[in-house]
Amino acid sequence: MVSAPVAARAGVVVVDLQYGFTDPACTVGGELGDVLAATARLLSVGRARDVPIAFTAVAFHLDTLVVTGCVTSGCVRATVVDSVSWGFRTIVPLECVGDRAEGPHSWNLFDMDAKYADVEPLDNVIASLERSEGVAAAVSSS
Repeated sequence: MVSAPVAARAGVVVVDLQYGFTDPACTVGGELGDVLAATARLLSVGRARDVPIAFTAVAFHLDTLVVTGCVTSGCVRATVVDSVSWGFRTIVPLECVGDRAEGPHSWNLFDMDAKYADVEPLDNVIASLERSEGVAAAVSSS
């Protein structure tokens, strides 16, 4: 279970899931097939629940950002720090982020979870999104 449920005004941010980082044949790429599949699963639930999904930072009257993408030790971490700095509750689905090497990936997840975000299993984040009323309903009722 996510430490605290995803708030009513949550959004999902996808960071740098592009061929340059997700194709191991590329110089800076890694094998991130599992990250792509997990993120596709999260996006499917998000779209079904009308959760705003951004591939860049865009305002949607949000109070929570679910951050996904690569690389964990670079752009994902920077997005998480930016998110919390702007006052968003920040959640990182564990299976939806990746890096070229396990060491930097694990260290940064540990540090982000300790300081900036709730790093949670994907199934918990999806369950919480499925229970959320969604941004449109939350905005219209406020």
